Amino acid sequence: MKRRSTELVEALQMIDTTVDESAREQVMGWVREHYEARQGGTIVGMFQRCYLGAPYVDHKLDLVGNIVHHYAGSETVEFPYSQARGLVRSDAYAFIEIYSDGTLVPVRPDGTAIRMPG
Repeated sequence: MKRRSTELVEALQMIDTTVDESAREQVMGWVREHYEARQGGTIVGMFQRCYLGAPYVDHKLDLVGNIVHHYAGSETVEFPYSQARGLVRSDAYAFIEIYSDGTLVPVRPDGTAIRMPG
């Protein structure tokens, strides 16, 4: 539950502002390396609000497949990312970490990780 770095929060915010595919892949690679270096649980990806504008409302970052997928509000989000969709609608969280064991860890804009009950 260690605080996430400012660099990590900023890198994830760049996903919507980076139009160059190779630059986006570099950001995703850096994020993946960041999580591997900290030796926590096995992270599958993140889910966060999308700032591209209509029709998109949120997006997933699949760190296993290096995929960014933007979702319109009417689209169905697949499991396990679907569990995080309600949380990202809150301004309280910058993104939600999704781990292979099903754990969701909401992260506030200042990098504070929140322990979910359960």
